[in-house]
Amino acid sequence: MQACGSTEPVPLLPDAAAPFFRAFRLDARGRMRPRFEPAFLVGVVVEGRGTVRTASGSLDVRRGSTFAVPARGVPDLELESFDG
Repeated sequence: MQACGSTEPVPLLPDAAAPFFRAFRLDARGRMRPRFEPAFLVGVVVEGRGTVRTASGSLDVRRGSTFAVPARGVPDLELESFDG
């Protein structure tokens, strides 16, 4: 997962875009449960490898992977990085 120096989501877009789009960057190190608003989520892995988990299953990911999580799965979302 991309190293950006924060394990909390960092907004990438200006506040004016929030009613329409939200984009965040986060540094997943070890196992973590990021806090996102329950909305459809699309993830892009830009570095490393790991696992994305929700209550309904898990997916192994690596650099170049994309994944989607339905809004109902976001509260249970867990990310695990195997690279740091």
